[in-house]
Amino acid sequence: ITNEQKAKDYIENFYRPHYTQHGYGAYLVELKDRKIPIGMCRLISRDWNDAPDLGFALIPEFMGLGYAFEISKAMLDYAKSELKFKFIYSFTEPENISSIKLIEKLGMKFIKVFGLTNDRDDLLLYKSDLT
Repeated sequence: ITNEQKAKDYIENFYRPHYTQHGYGAYLVELKDRKIPIGMCRLISRDWNDAPDLGFALIPEFMGLGYAFEISKAMLDYAKSELKFKFIYSFTEPENISSIKLIEKLGMKFIKVFGLTNDRDDLLLYKSDLT
């Protein structure tokens, strides 16, 4: 996604239908006190997996400040208490050290290396037991 229109199209064509179908999806993350949007956190169900996966993205200036952990932890709590999921996945690229550290800090355990698309077969898959 390289511009605002592509982002809008992606939200309308992927995230909105997912939310309508499953009742959960991507959520805006904003600073509580100033109502400034700083990123998103999402749960997405995929045909090839038996549970949704957790993802997060922040505007670069808000990375490394603890927000990603806070929103991801809140999403895991929501997935457990409200959605009643037994477990959640997350995946990242092997070179994304900060995401790996965050995923592990959330208590997720490494499962395997896998491919999400034909051109990317080295993603790291993690799993969180919510029981």
